[in-house]
Amino acid sequence: MKLINLKFKTNLILFLTFIFSACTKLEPPFSQQEIQCNGLDFSNHPKNQIYSQLIKDVAIKQNIPGISMLVEKNGLLWQGAYGYAHLENKIAMTSCHQFRIASITKTFTAAMIMKYIEQGKLRLNQTIRELLPELANKIQYADQMTLTNLLNHTSGMYSLGLGNAKLSLWIANTPEKFEKYNPYWQLEEFVFSFKPYSEPNKTWIYNNANYLLLGLILEKTGGKSYASLLDEMILRPAQMNNTSVLEASPKQKLASGYSDYLKNGLLFNSFRYDQYAYETPYGGIISNAEDLLRFGKFLFKSNFLSEQTQRQMLEWVKLPSCDNGNCEYGLGIELWKLSSGEGYGHAGGLEGYNSTLLYIPSQNAFLVFLANKSGIAKNFFDEFLKD
Repeated sequence: MKLINLKFKTNLILFLTFIFSACTKLEPPFSQQEIQCNGLDFSNHPKNQIYSQLIKDVAIKQNIPGISMLVEKNGLLWQGAYGYAHLENKIAMTSCHQFRIASITKTFTAAMIMKYIEQGKLRLNQTIRELLPELANKIQYADQMTLTNLLNHTSGMYSLGLGNAKLSLWIANTPEKFEKYNPYWQLEEFVFSFKPYSEPNKTWIYNNANYLLLGLILEKTGGKSYASLLDEMILRPAQMNNTSVLEASPKQKLASGYSDYLKNGLLFNSFRYDQYAYETPYGGIISNAEDLLRFGKFLFKSNFLSEQTQRQMLEWVKLPSCDNGNCEYGLGIELWKLSSGEGYGHAGGLEGYNSTLLYIPSQNAFLVFLANKSGIAKNFFDEFLKD
């Protein structure tokens, strides 16, 4: 199987004309200390000083405006926040601030698909022609492409992401237009008219288009909108009161996102250029650290999905590359091979945001990392999992 890793990043060159008039210079070291907002006090946690210093060091070293971090190991919880949620007016980051979690959304989408499979409403080997006959004639290989191919990115479809010059131009020049269309319009505009990379099962291509199709399948199966199904199947049962599908408007508790496009320390508020993922089943959820812990436990430690279904989600396709050069992808779940053990979960990245949710079974640990800057090296997670 040929492997192609095409994680989404917008074309840098197209943005340069917008950057110079809207940049902020971060002034490290931050004067802002970590602030808790939920009434919890972690000052007596045995690693409070170590963890607090770690997130401060990461923020300063990587020029990150703000970080919200959570670690739970053997039932012992620590949360911390550092820096700024909004640079322009120096609003402090707190543990309660929401972030765009980007592709962690894919794990929510996959979990709902797998629930319908458990209920007998869907099957992993069903084809696109069976599931979405109204679109089958627009999708080459619709008779071969299955739910599994969509979930693990082996569909071979043209990518809604890196390499899609038409999408990049739209984002750079007319980002506000994304507010006016149903998110599934992106398939018609940027995917269906292009030749696929390959037949299904021949390539691995990280592709947002796969999860747009999964969103359509969820809505058709459940008879409701993606947002309604998400609320009904996951958010309410898991008591995730600070999580929702993001609409194209600012939210009071949502941290602003920033990008350093020129790699010169000047941070650009990316709000105008991240609207393509609003309300989508591939990147449209906003959440905070505490709620993502709730989701991790709901997915891996509750009876929401059976052990057999969880094992199916952990059937890996080997990837061509990743941060540590050795990881794999399942059904909406990434495998992270840390020195402290294997981690199951997902990372996310949009213009101005970076996120990770991991469950490390061998450590009985969960880790949540949220930052309001894109392009972050995550080679420090093991430091939070040391005994």
